Amino acid sequence: MYDPDSISNPYGRYGSRYSPDSINNPYGVGSKYQYDSPNNPFGLGWAIIGHN
Repeated sequence: MYDPDSISNPYGRYGSRYSPDSINNPYGVGSKYQYDSPNNPFGLGWAIIGHN
């Protein structure tokens, strides 16, 4: 939860609702109207890519 890259971290880049890179930001990449948002039921969504 405290990993800076976690979407569960409410203060991190990908978890904060205010970060433009967060899926929790309804006006950023988390918008339900953005075509590649995971929150858009009619969009493309995201691919899961692992990294080491």
